[in-house]
Amino acid sequence: MKNLTCPVFRAARIAGSKRSLGIIQEIHLSKGSRFNTLKRTCRISPKVLSKKLRDMENEGILKRTRKPGSKNSEYYLTERGTEFLKILDALKEWTSYYENLGCKTRRCTACPLF
Repeated sequence: MKNLTCPVFRAARIAGSKRSLGIIQEIHLSKGSRFNTLKRTCRISPKVLSKKLRDMENEGILKRTRKPGSKNSEYYLTERGTEFLKILDALKEWTSYYENLGCKTRRCTACPLF
């Protein structure tokens, strides 16, 4: 069922992709990242990475910037993207509480985003 108008379905579509989560993690931790850096650190093909970046940019999660005279773009989390991290943190806390995974601290080495 594709209900693209429902905000919950749209958020789940973004959060449900391990590739998207890896990209968000890298951009968040590095405070911005270039395409080739994302391709290398996330171990993702250029075609898939381009699609994921474009999708997240269209959703308002990422912002692409290019310095004048440069061919390289950098990607940053938007305010909406930063707020999205709070949703992921809440999911981590919920999972930890109900499934007792041992992620009891705010900074958990087992969780890729935090």
